[in-house]
Amino acid sequence: MRFTRDEDKLQSQGITYVSQTLRTTGEVKQSNQKRHAPDGSVAFLVDFVGPLLTSLDASASVASQVSIDDNGEMVENNIRYNPVTKGWRLTMRLKAKDY
Repeated sequence: MRFTRDEDKLQSQGITYVSQTLRTTGEVKQSNQKRHAPDGSVAFLVDFVGPLLTSLDASASVASQVSIDDNGEMVENNIRYNPVTKGWRLTMRLKAKDY
């Protein structure tokens, strides 16, 4: 276990890493930012950071590569620049078909 305030100095300069993963019920958001009740999905937010990502411009073309098995449905999969961390946030919403 490590405790540090400068994670970047401990990591290789050519990689990215996950700084945090969040899980919540899947809220349906509209473009006007109104939120509706969860639709039965589970949302995962994964923040990727690191020297390699910090060097990218916020308008860089970054894509996610996510796969799930036949027991799930991908409801949402997108990645956006996160100005707070100067990294990228992956948002996935998934629904399980068989509980």
